[in-house]
Amino acid sequence: GQRTAIPFDFVYDTVTRNAGNILDDGNARTRQFIEQGAFSACDSLEAVRIGNIASWCEIEFENTTSNPLCFAKNLYLENELVTELIIPEGITNISSCAFVNCRSIESVSIPSSVKTISSGAFGHCNSLEKVYISDMASWCNISFDGASANPLVLAGNLYLNGELVTELVIPDSVTEIGASTFLKNADSTLITILLIWPMLPIPKDARIA
Repeated sequence: GQRTAIPFDFVYDTVTRNAGNILDDGNARTRQFIEQGAFSACDSLEAVRIGNIASWCEIEFENTTSNPLCFAKNLYLENELVTELIIPEGITNISSCAFVNCRSIESVSIPSSVKTISSGAFGHCNSLEKVYISDMASWCNISFDGASANPLVLAGNLYLNGELVTELVIPDSVTEIGASTFLKNADSTLITILLIWPMLPIPKDARIA
């Protein structure tokens, strides 16, 4: 299908509808913003092709229809379909609606550098099955802007350093656990954290939001 390359330092509110693919040309590193409705009703979109995950995470999508992934559902990094999404170390925020409705993603790795994940970042990513982290304290300290910001809600399986978490131990260094940190979808396999919190070794001075 037809491909349309878009420089992502461009602030825009409309694009040609029904292009087969949307590509990030990878050149821009300035503030990036896409207004609501920019890709509204682009129902023939099949793929979003980007050259840099870090830059993609920084784009400010005003709502779901700002993001071509909402319609394309398939994300490609350097022409490879992304099934295992790895957020680069050093990223501190994953923007609102960054991966909304991306059905190609089956797992996501969140580095310890991430501090905030904005609303809708992983909304409707219904193929997600695994979330990988390397530090439980860092995970507990992430500020999730609602349930759709947390990939664990849909994935249901949390892996710490490659091992499935079946016994959740909160590190002594954690003094606050934010809302939605261990929230899960009713169809996923992780035991609802609210049911097992009383049995966990949570620090006595911890505050649970």
